[in-house]
Amino acid sequence: MKGIRRRSIKFRIMVWYAVFVVLIVALFLGMLLAAQDISSEDFYSDKLREALQESDEDIEILQDALEAAQARDSGVRLTVVAQDGTLLAGDRTFHCKLKEDSMRIRAGREDNFWFVMDRRIELRDGGAVWLRGYISSEVSERYYETVLHILLYAVPVLLLVVLGGGYLLTKRAFRPLDDIINAARDISARTDLRQRFRTGAQQDEVGRLADALDGMLDRLERSMEDERTFISDASHELRTPISVIRAQSEFALKPGRTPAEKDAALEIIQARSIRAGQMLSQMLLLSRMDYERLPLNPERVNLSELLRQVAQEMELRAGERDIALLCDVEEGVCCRCDELLMMRAVSNLLENAIQYGRPGGHIWLALRGGEERLTLTVRDNGIGIAEADQPKIWQRFYRVNKSGGSGYGLGLSIVQWIVRAHGGDISVTSAPGVGSTFALELPVDPGSARQ
Repeated sequence: MKGIRRRSIKFRIMVWYAVFVVLIVALFLGMLLAAQDISSEDFYSDKLREALQESDEDIEILQDALEAAQARDSGVRLTVVAQDGTLLAGDRTFHCKLKEDSMRIRAGREDNFWFVMDRRIELRDGGAVWLRGYISSEVSERYYETVLHILLYAVPVLLLVVLGGGYLLTKRAFRPLDDIINAARDISARTDLRQRFRTGAQQDEVGRLADALDGMLDRLERSMEDERTFISDASHELRTPISVIRAQSEFALKPGRTPAEKDAALEIIQARSIRAGQMLSQMLLLSRMDYERLPLNPERVNLSELLRQVAQEMELRAGERDIALLCDVEEGVCCRCDELLMMRAVSNLLENAIQYGRPGGHIWLALRGGEERLTLTVRDNGIGIAEADQPKIWQRFYRVNKSGGSGYGLGLSIVQWIVRAHGGDISVTSAPGVGSTFALELPVDPGSARQ
């Protein structure tokens, strides 16, 4: 059994197919042999009755009966017996009473049996005789032996045909799998994720397997492309603060620098290092999110109080840019969420609104509850986002205002991950010069949150 399991699937299918056919043939033979015993009496009874009926139709006088006793029809032999039991014609008597159309069984000289049946025949001259028919069991035995010999010769031929046909069928059925295996080896050897397994339009199991593998390759290709882009953008973003830190360090270490110049250089180094550290922290957070190593700690949170707390912390930062932060929060709105992550998502949205808001402008923070979902919106009347840029703002390191600003282009990616991890959706509506509105829909039901 272990040896068969180590073989290919095609070989195993062919073997099991052959075994199944052999079992079917063996079952058929068994049923045939069983039917021999069950139907023997019916077979002999029909033979005898048919022979006696045909002879009865041809006998009109005693001479006709004597001539009929010489016939050998389908293995049935006939004798003519007088009404007193005297043998008139024929070569065998069985010493049994005469009985109309009733079959009896008598033992023969060897292992065979004789099946006997009588029929009374009225002659034209007014007399009557008995016509006795008998047949040996060897007739059916020879018949079944002939059938068995034919089957014994036919089974090996049938088995060869089954094995050959099974091999051809499995080879043809598994040909698409061989194509998939060859394609997988080619992809592995070339490390080319652009190649695909799907080569035809079949919708069978193999076609669905190819579609699933192609979907996996699509995801891997996108992931690798995102990773390459992420590394490239991260390297670019880190190059600037590192260059500034290096240049300021070299400037401060040169002889003849005054304490004031050195202090100024150290302040720049400190600011740049803090900025680089914050960016690295966000990059690490995104990396943990990508590989789902950032577990959620869901609990029942009063979202109304959380938003007021975040808004209070952001008011000072908004005031530094002369932006008014206004809250319109419905009381007692609760949901099951990770409090720290939700606080971070709201903070990122408010920081984004402050960064791209206009001096003297406003930011509106609103919350509305519902039976199944709640709605949280952050709206500003800042510079706005062009329609072409709106699908890209969720990409990492993407910034609408590429000329400046203190952001890294990571905040909205983090917000989107947090919202989706809680089973929610986030969207943006914006127009240049009018402002932007970010709308979050979160499930109130705790079962909607990702555990």
